Amino acid sequence: QLGERAKVADIEILALSHSAFAINILAEIAGCEDTLFEIMQSKHPQLRVNAAIALLQRKDVRCLPVITEILFSQSSGLNIEMHTSLGRTHRAFKLLFSNEPKEKKQVQLRLSNAFRELFLRKIMYLGEKHFLAIAAKIFHKQEQALIPITINLLKNLRTEKALALLKEQTQKLGAPLIRDYANLALFSLREKGPYKERVFKSIKRLQHTPIRLQNYVPAIDRKAIQGYTLSAQEKSQLLLDTLQEIAFLQSKESIEWVL
Repeated sequence: QLGERAKVADIEILALSHSAFAINILAEIAGCEDTLFEIMQSKHPQLRVNAAIALLQRKDVRCLPVITEILFSQSSGLNIEMHTSLGRTHRAFKLLFSNEPKEKKQVQLRLSNAFRELFLRKIMYLGEKHFLAIAAKIFHKQEQALIPITINLLKNLRTEKALALLKEQTQKLGAPLIRDYANLALFSLREKGPYKERVFKSIKRLQHTPIRLQNYVPAIDRKAIQGYTLSAQEKSQLLLDTLQEIAFLQSKESIEWVL
């Protein structure tokens, strides 16, 4: 046990000496939360990011200020990436601007969104109050790339407060993506209200939408019109998600709509 504690102390020293790889190792070790919180106060963005992600892994709510910055960093043109040590035995995160060609930049954006979705899922384990606060902020800022996953998580949470937040979004002005997904979620939960009619109305609007799922660049490249219109990919994904939910009804009406 003394030997194990000494090893942990050595890792903490490395982490405090600005090793992002050591910081990530601490995410797997109980009792190092205060060290991670100390590192999170650093002015070095990469250290702050890795310490916050490690604290999130430890289910420590003190991570939230920096994790929130990460969730909304894409609007500033920042991506989050993972890099490994030379021997590929250790890993750490980077928050950086992309200067890559357009095609590679699109891949980076998709990977970055995948990490953001992962962090959002982990926030649920910090407690409903914290998750609902983040979800409300995502809706308020219309963080388009996180809208579908946020609404899906609220649907799965299915608490009174989660449902109330969903219902608030069903008539949100200037935010068709939020409205449509919120109505779809409440429809799939069989909540009482006009949700079925709204979903079928949405299908009529989207039924001639061509399916475009490749080479999607999130709303960051459409900042001037963000929220007020749907991109081709957003329309395609919304249509597919809607048809999937309707198919689950397995009724004559739903089959006719899918066909």
